Amino acid sequence: MTRNGIDKKTAFRRNILAALLYFGLGAASLLLELVPEIATPIWPAAGIALGAVLLWGNAVLPGILLGAVCTNILAVAQAGAASSGAALLIVPLGISTAVFMQAWLGAKLVRTCIRLPGHLESGRDIALFLLLGGPVGCLISAALSVTWLNLVGIVDEGALFFQYFTWWAGDTIGVLIAAPLFILLASSTASISAKRKITVTLPLIGVAAASFAVFLWVKHVEEKSVQLRFQTEVTGKTDQVQDYLEGMRNVLHSVSGLYVASEEVTADEFRIFTRHILAQYDEIRNVQWVPYITANKRALFERKTGRKHGPRFRILEKNKDSAFVPADRRSDYFPVLLIAPEKDSNPPIGFDLGSVAEKRIALEKALSEKTPQASRPLLLTDDTQGIIIADPVFKNHDDKMNGNVTGFVVVTLNIPHLIDTLLSPTKTNGIKITTADSGTEISALPSSPAETPRQPVLREMRQIELAGRSWNITYIATPEYFSAYRPWAVWFTMIGGVVFVSLLQFLLLIITGQTSATERIVAERTQALKRSNTELEQFAYAASHDLKTPLRHISICAEFINDGDGDRLATETREYLEVIRKSTKHMSALIDSLLDYARINHSDGEQERTSLNDVFDTVKQDMASVIAENDASVTRDDLPVVHADGALLSRVFLNLLDNALKYKDPGRPPRIHVSCKQNDNEWIICVSDNGIGIAPQFSEKIFEVFQRLHRNAEYSGTGIGLPACKRIIEYHKGRIWLDTDYKGGSRFCFTLPHHDNV
Repeated sequence: MTRNGIDKKTAFRRNILAALLYFGLGAASLLLELVPEIATPIWPAAGIALGAVLLWGNAVLPGILLGAVCTNILAVAQAGAASSGAALLIVPLGISTAVFMQAWLGAKLVRTCIRLPGHLESGRDIALFLLLGGPVGCLISAALSVTWLNLVGIVDEGALFFQYFTWWAGDTIGVLIAAPLFILLASSTASISAKRKITVTLPLIGVAAASFAVFLWVKHVEEKSVQLRFQTEVTGKTDQVQDYLEGMRNVLHSVSGLYVASEEVTADEFRIFTRHILAQYDEIRNVQWVPYITANKRALFERKTGRKHGPRFRILEKNKDSAFVPADRRSDYFPVLLIAPEKDSNPPIGFDLGSVAEKRIALEKALSEKTPQASRPLLLTDDTQGIIIADPVFKNHDDKMNGNVTGFVVVTLNIPHLIDTLLSPTKTNGIKITTADSGTEISALPSSPAETPRQPVLREMRQIELAGRSWNITYIATPEYFSAYRPWAVWFTMIGGVVFVSLLQFLLLIITGQTSATERIVAERTQALKRSNTELEQFAYAASHDLKTPLRHISICAEFINDGDGDRLATETREYLEVIRKSTKHMSALIDSLLDYARINHSDGEQERTSLNDVFDTVKQDMASVIAENDASVTRDDLPVVHADGALLSRVFLNLLDNALKYKDPGRPPRIHVSCKQNDNEWIICVSDNGIGIAPQFSEKIFEVFQRLHRNAEYSGTGIGLPACKRIIEYHKGRIWLDTDYKGGSRFCFTLPHHDNV
């Protein structure tokens, strides 16, 4: 047994149920997450945790902790907020500890003001329960959880307020909705009636479902709006990037045009012409003039160029030791002849770009395609990533048609600078950018320095063309992006729905609580009255039984005196003895009737298949002498077979027939008839006579104990016959009444249930 008297199996089942409910509702609530908040706007699992501890005690806290750990592991995994396997466990453990503390301390806070488990009926108790368990108690988990997430680096300092608010609001709403429902549904029917559970739960679930549907619709519309805005921004940015690259390509063509228009371009002319280009485009590392030299023209080129650069000029390449050496023999060469700006990091004059595999591929493709071509990403001399773009130069149209290329204008681009130039305006918008070269083999390029979001919910990919190569640009909306477009419409819809649902729940709890309190008080008083009636019946039974013995002694003594000394007694004395005899006889009959009346609800007989024809005929036969003395006619219709106690029903017929004969009309012989008809699920049996009748105003009084309409000298009786009939009929779930519309006598009707299987 646990400390609160619950066996271990029950405690274990409750813990498992609490864990499953917490995990199930928590997992479902994760679908409602509003970016950029890490908490959902509705968290009914918090209400389950509080309700379970209030109803089942602290013994259920381990189950709450287990459910919270599983739920938060799922939440952290879905959000991608854990950088390692250890973090995937550490982060949920911190949050789950906060959940544990909130359930424990929140329940303790509520119990200080109201008694739970209880009926939750008064407006004060309901208001305090919702206030302390909701807005006040939910400060605990919000403060501890968000602070923990800030310490582990998941929540930034700037986002703390909104994360605190979202967490607190989600838990508060969950408690306001789920905690009262859980207590209502999980409480025993002895504490809270099934009628009240249904009255509160069904309307509340219906309204909550409708509010939830509206919330989802508004959330969907808002998400679509943000998605459309994001796509528009992405398209606009991509167009800007493509236009920028086209401008760079045109600049490259302008340098090529210099060589087309000139017989010879000097180093000074080249430097002056490219100066403004280098100033305009910071991402251009250098601009080179690279003549195209076939193997059979290499010697002539080296001699001619040696006149300007010295007799030792040669076409160079790098060996395996990164030293510049004369290039090996091959079919063609792409030597650097002019380069701007002049830097120590530049390759030497005469360096064959074709000796570098990636550069040769771009140069050969430009030669064959006769259009500018870009290389794949490669490492530059300072180990930064870059690319080259080679633009072939043809002296005239015929040369271009014949493929007689003069050389190439080659620009070297610094990729990090290029990415910063192209995408830097986007960083401030909270959009993360990744780029990738998509040639025959995809090569990753550096991404913009924006932080990677926990789990991107908006992602768009666009393709741009750069000198014969395709680059894929991926745009990812970060939480910062959503912070600029917070879905306030969703929040307002949610808050409005929750306020409405909470008010409805409060009203339903108060209304049903008042009704339940009234019904409970009535039930308690009815039970007390039943106990009192039972005690009175037992007392009456005992008193009546004990009175019969002395009464019998009095009667015997009076008869003994009258029989032995009657002739010697005075006339007045004999009259007194006669009064004693009649009084004891009446008193004996009264006691017998009272005993019979008290025994009705304690009948030893069983209700079984009973023919009313047989019961009535037996009574009629027992009263045959009385019927004959009164020259009465007693008839009946065909009576049904019912499920009843035959002995008790025979007393009903006996009392009704006896009254019909006793209260006969002196001027005519009694005529008594028993009729029967079926009405829905009951039989209606009526006993009619042609006697003196009963005034309608006495139709209720005659069924009260000891209430008689005539003096005993006029008509003898005890005043218990009709009350006994009423009790017998009610014992059989029926009712009895005087038909006040009947003329020419009296008619008593009573009902008995109709059973199809009888």
